[in-house]
Amino acid sequence: MGAFTEFVQLAAGATSAFGQIQQGRAASEAAESQAAAAQANALLAQQQAADVRARGVFARRRSQLDAAAALATGRVGFAAGNVALGAGGAPADFQNQIQRTAAEDDKTLSQNIASESNAFISKSNILLGQASGFERQAKSARNAGFLGAAGTLLETGSEVDFGNLFGKKPTAAKLLNRPGVPIPTRR
Repeated sequence: MGAFTEFVQLAAGATSAFGQIQQGRAASEAAESQAAAAQANALLAQQQAADVRARGVFARRRSQLDAAAALATGRVGFAAGNVALGAGGAPADFQNQIQRTAAEDDKTLSQNIASESNAFISKSNILLGQASGFERQAKSARNAGFLGAAGTLLETGSEVDFGNLFGKKPTAAKLLNRPGVPIPTRR
């Protein structure tokens, strides 16, 4: 009956070690999945930043065209009323106002585009940092599973009476690998 008990103890230790490895792998896979999701979201944020910049180019061009159309409409109106455009006064003030407004609009659009684009780039950088952390977490979980399993196997191995398992009862001197060393006995 002693050998059976030792065998069951070894089997339980091996099963526990296998469970620790599997647990480490599962935690590692979960962290790797989170890292992949963070990387995908970071890429999406980078694409959104590029989209903002592309839409900004069109918005700025549209603003410039609107300003040019307003100037042209004003010039046509002044010309229809026989007002000389180069004479100063109202026509010149009108043209200057349109040009100032167009410049202010362009500056505002540029700042808004840069701000929104930078927000997406910052979000991407944060997500890439999170992905890196998840990758480290995955490696750590994998290592913890293997180290825990090794510890369980070592502990189980130290508790098993291998002499009983194999039908021989080794002496303490043989276990210590010191033949001839007297071993204290109980009385």
